[in-house]
Amino acid sequence: MAIPQIPITKQPTIAPPQTATARMKLSKVRTARKSLISGIYIVVFFLLVQWGISSWYSLDRLYHYRMDYNLFKDNPRNVDVVIDAMAADIKKNNLKDYIIILGDSVTFSTPVRSGDSLSYFIEQEIKQSHPDESSRPAVFNLSIPAMQSGDIYTLLLKLDERNISTDNVIMDVRYSSFVARTPDPPVVFWLKNDLKYADQTSFQHVLPQLKLNGYKEGSTWTRFTDYLSRNVWNHVPMYAYRDFIHHDLKVAYNRITKGIEPDDVLGDTRPWYEKEGLAELLKKPEYMSGFIDKPFDMTENNPNVYMMNRIFEHQKGKKTLIFMSGINDDLSKAYITTPGYIDNLKKLDAFFASQPVNYVNMQGVISSKLFSDHTHYTKEGYQQLAGHLWSSWNQKQ
Repeated sequence: MAIPQIPITKQPTIAPPQTATARMKLSKVRTARKSLISGIYIVVFFLLVQWGISSWYSLDRLYHYRMDYNLFKDNPRNVDVVIDAMAADIKKNNLKDYIIILGDSVTFSTPVRSGDSLSYFIEQEIKQSHPDESSRPAVFNLSIPAMQSGDIYTLLLKLDERNISTDNVIMDVRYSSFVARTPDPPVVFWLKNDLKYADQTSFQHVLPQLKLNGYKEGSTWTRFTDYLSRNVWNHVPMYAYRDFIHHDLKVAYNRITKGIEPDDVLGDTRPWYEKEGLAELLKKPEYMSGFIDKPFDMTENNPNVYMMNRIFEHQKGKKTLIFMSGINDDLSKAYITTPGYIDNLKKLDAFFASQPVNYVNMQGVISSKLFSDHTHYTKEGYQQLAGHLWSSWNQKQ
C-alpha cells in the first residue's frame, strides 16, 4: 500500500518585531512625507492666488482714463502697478500706436471725474478723426496732481524700463514751475527715490534742493528695506496689489451695505464765478508765489530748467507736444498783466520754441467762463482743451 504524500506548505516568514527606534524612524519618514506634500499644496495654492490676482487686475480695473489719485497719494509706488498693467495691455493687444499724457492736476483734470477728463475728450477727438477703430491710437494718462518736471522725467525713465514707447507724448508746463523755489516746492515731488535709482546723476544734481525741502535718504536699514520692497515684494502680486484689493473690498462693502457707488470727482466742479472766496484765496502766500514776476533764471541753476532739459534730451527725435497751462484771465487779471509776468511768459515761449518739440501756449485761448478756479477747468473747459491739443498734435512738428 502506497504511503500518501503529504504536501509540504511553505511556512510564512515571521518578521522580527520592530524596535522602538525603527518605529520612530518610520514615523518621522511618514511625517516628513506629509509635510512635504502639504508644503507642495501650499506653494501651488499660493502661486494660483498670485496668478489669479494678476489676471483679475488687468489695466481696465486699475485705470479709468487716469490713475486713481487717492491710491497714488498714499503710496506713490502704485504707479508701478499701473505701468506694469499698461505694458501687459500693450503687449497683449500688440499696440504700436499710442499717446502718453504726463503732467499735473491740469492734465489729470482736477476737479472733474475721470469720465469728464482731458483723456476722455482726447479719445473722443481720436474717434471722430479715426472712424476705423483699428487705426486709432490708444491714450494713456499717467498725470497726477502736484507732479513736477522731475516726476515727469522719472516717469519717462520708468516707461523705458518696461519697453513702453515714449515716441508720442503730451505734457503740460506751468509759469509757476519756473518761479524761484524758496525752497519749495521740490522739483521732484512724488518720485524722489525712483529718480535716485533711475538716474543717479540727475538725482545728485537736484539733491540739495530736495534736502532743503526735507528729503532724507534714510538709514542703512531703511535703504535695505526699500531695496527689498522695490526688488522683491513688489513682484509678489498679493503685496503689490494690496491697496487695490483693499480699495475694491471697501467699494463692495459700501455698495452692498449703504448703496453708495464710487465717485472719483476731486472737488467742486462748478465754474469759478459760482464759488465764493476764490479771489481772497489767491491772496494767500502759497498762491501768490505762483505769480511772482521777478525775472526768471533760465539757466540750469533753475531746477525746473535743468529737469526740462533732461526731458528734451530724452524726447529728442520723438513727437512731443508741450502746452503752457492757461490761467483764468478774469480771476487772475491783477497778477498776469504785470510787465514782469508778461516778460517772463515771453521768455518761456522763446525757451520752448527753441526746443525740438511742438509747443502751444494756452493762455487766453479758453474762455474764463470755463474755468473752475484760477487754473483748472470745468468739464466743458477740458473738452475745449482736448480739441485744441488734438488740433496742435496733428500739426507738423
